[in-house]
Amino acid sequence: MPFIPGESYTRDHIHEILGGEKVSYLPQKDGKIVCGCFSTDANPEAPYVILVGRDDDGEEHPVEKKANILEAHEEPIPVFLKRASNDWVYEGSFRVQRVTRDRQFIEEKQRQAGRNDVVTALILEPVESTTAYGLDLSGYTTGRSGFARANRKDTGQLEITVFTKHSFTTRVDGHKPLHEVTNAEVSLLVACICKHRLVIDVPIDLQKLPSFPSPQYVWELNFRPVDYALKALPAFADRIGYFVTRFHNLRNSFPNDISNALGKTLFETYPAAALRLMKLESRKYKGIAKFNEKDGESGHDN
Repeated sequence: MPFIPGESYTRDHIHEILGGEKVSYLPQKDGKIVCGCFSTDANPEAPYVILVGRDDDGEEHPVEKKANILEAHEEPIPVFLKRASNDWVYEGSFRVQRVTRDRQFIEEKQRQAGRNDVVTALILEPVESTTAYGLDLSGYTTGRSGFARANRKDTGQLEITVFTKHSFTTRVDGHKPLHEVTNAEVSLLVACICKHRLVIDVPIDLQKLPSFPSPQYVWELNFRPVDYALKALPAFADRIGYFVTRFHNLRNSFPNDISNALGKTLFETYPAAALRLMKLESRKYKGIAKFNEKDGESGHDN
């Protein structure tokens, strides 16, 4: 789903992606609630507590009908909070934990909201993504980039799938037009970033390299502070420079909607440093896979 937590969207954009009405707090399409768009003026504890009102004549309001549909919803929905006029911040995916019509609870909540029409309260809970993707990026001429998916099952077991055929396995020579190569790669990355999380073993935030302002130490000409601290390769070294320029060219083609995904659904990783911090073997870690069924881990190729 092409929404990044913490980013702002217009109702037109939300409608374009999800459908449903543009003014309803629970837009509906084909009999299903497609998202929640809540104002903290009417729902001070949104997105966790949503207050559902009814008209003075006692008749069931369309809003109440939509709440009843959402109550029966099993799938989570994306939730947005209104920050200003036509400015809706994506809070993440939520589902209904329970519905209450307890009068004592409702009286307290509607008093806090300055309302007197509340008949039902929806208690929502966030749904964390249980899936993440990982990319070990290589150069274009090798076709040896690694791509994998990690999925945490309801049982707690971690399932790892290593993909052997994907957009990054194609070997490409330097004479191929760049746009013919990058379109499929960008589409794959954007899908991972929007729907789940993507972790990449390549420097992403270059932190003012290659022209660090007013350097005080020799290492600042080549290393980011994090590289220097973790004894990682410099971003423009001959061993990883190809990977850095390749990824940053792809990132420049990302749509504006995910331009600020870094640190939210896009992450840079240091496999060797992570292994060292966990006091595990980090030397020559590539090409070594260990899966322990007793510890709730499994893996397979795809």
